[in-house]
Amino acid sequence: MKKPLLVFLLVFILIVIAVNNSSLRSSVITTSENGNKALPDGQNSTSNSAELTPPDIGNDPANLVGTRRGQFAQRNGYVYRADTGITRENLNGGGQKILATKGVSSGGAYLNVIGDTIYYLADDGIMSMHTDGTNRKRIVTTTAGPDGTRITNLFVVKNRLYYTLYRSENSAMGNFYIYKAELDGTDARRIAENSAIILIAGHWIYYQKDQDKEKFYQMETDGADKTKIAGLNNFGGNADVLNITADEWIYYCDLANGECNIHKIKTNGTKDTDLKIQSHSVIVYNNYIYFLAAGGNLTSGSLYRANWDGSKITKVSDPAGSDGFIAGITTKGLYLNKLNHSGSCEFISFDHNR
Repeated sequence: MKKPLLVFLLVFILIVIAVNNSSLRSSVITTSENGNKALPDGQNSTSNSAELTPPDIGNDPANLVGTRRGQFAQRNGYVYRADTGITRENLNGGGQKILATKGVSSGGAYLNVIGDTIYYLADDGIMSMHTDGTNRKRIVTTTAGPDGTRITNLFVVKNRLYYTLYRSENSAMGNFYIYKAELDGTDARRIAENSAIILIAGHWIYYQKDQDKEKFYQMETDGADKTKIAGLNNFGGNADVLNITADEWIYYCDLANGECNIHKIKTNGTKDTDLKIQSHSVIVYNNYIYFLAAGGNLTSGSLYRANWDGSKITKVSDPAGSDGFIAGITTKGLYLNKLNHSGSCEFISFDHNR
């Protein structure tokens, strides 16, 4: 009797161990090499850490400010590009698809992508469409005429549209207004008058006032706590904001000498610091400053990268031409617009984390 009993107990113990191991395997979250949750099979997407922005931010401010105006955006393993129309291609290259052949604003597309929806500017309002090019529709409409309106920029943040509405110079009602609306364009409400958005970072809108163009202001995304930022003067004249980091540094260009002299200043107006870098074009992203050098001890027109404090300057690529500019950035590299090559964009691939 003892032998069958021992066999039974041994079999029972093996079954329990097998069940526990199976349960353990089913509860483990598969991760990628960088420690992020792996995506389900069949999704043409990257993990959130491989995205340019979090899921509820339509584009990185670096792609929306200055001369870039949202020409490029990235989401779910694709890069979206706007010129007169909009195209999509794989983040790693290839697979180009035309989504729209026309209809993009002559003042810049300001591409934003949330989930499977693209938001962009047309000359007569804000458009949305599916990321495969279908279901295109106008969600905010502007008007023509002597008292007409147009939208000059667009930021999609935390499932809301934020945009600057411009009225004709002949308007007696003022020229610039900041609006906030739902993603479908409804419930649009004015949150600031005589003001234009510069960029949105975190829960702050940074903006310029029509009557005080040389100053820099901030307010909450609901329009509250409007405050002038001391220390950043001559904005719109000899200062051009580049980006604002999570640790509350404003990076900006001092344009007094005709080139961009890169500075940083705290959002409370203190610690204005000249980084001693001169550039033809610059973008601030992911702990680094990327810039086309404007001479000095560096090769003019070459693309360089520096730490946020201006240290460890390293060359990324050979000269792009002094009349070119950085057109956009993705997690895989950046695009250089070579104006001396018929406006073509060259993609420079590199690892932002190296």
